[in-house]
Amino acid sequence: MLSMIIFGIVVFAAVIFMMKVWGGYKGAYHLEQAAKKSLANVWSLYKRRLDLIDNLVKTVQGAADFEKSTLTDVISARSRASQTMLSADALKDPANLAAFQKAQGELGGALSRLLVTIERYPTLRANDSFLSLQSQLTETENQLHAGRAAYNSAVEQYNDFRSGTVFAPIGCNTFASFMLGRELPPEMAAFAKVEGSEDAPTVMFNFGAPKAPAPTES
Repeated sequence: MLSMIIFGIVVFAAVIFMMKVWGGYKGAYHLEQAAKKSLANVWSLYKRRLDLIDNLVKTVQGAADFEKSTLTDVISARSRASQTMLSADALKDPANLAAFQKAQGELGGALSRLLVTIERYPTLRANDSFLSLQSQLTETENQLHAGRAAYNSAVEQYNDFRSGTVFAPIGCNTFASFMLGRELPPEMAAFAKVEGSEDAPTVMFNFGAPKAPAPTES
């Protein structure tokens, strides 16, 4: 009788443990999917940014006297950034993500220099296509800032959950493989924080805009 009770307790404990194991795996899987979805959103925004910059460059090229070296810098930086536009899934790898972020940062720097140079070209500043592209770039940059923050938050939740599951003390992949016949998804890389990344970017595109009139005395 006692042996049956002990056996029942062991079986019950094993069932509860397996439920925790499966629950841990499902929890990690769902959090990983949420992070991947956030990364795919950021990837699509970077792709849109590349397309907008390409159109911006083509518009600027219409100015016959525009400084060619500044344009060349943007075109080269855009080309390097395009080469790092791997699939969103490939960007989970820390090395790929670091190379991607570096290239995108260099493109952002070249674009900033281009926009400063454009201040000296009133015809471009009044071009409707150029103004529309500027507005779309501003919106995309702000969406990218929010998207990177959302992705990093999702990655932090996933990595924290993964390291805190019942698999962690024995080794995540070893234990998951033994108990479930499948491995846990690996840890995911986050975007590196840069100076000033806590604040939303301010992209000034209204070069030469008239100043607001000073208040008159009553």
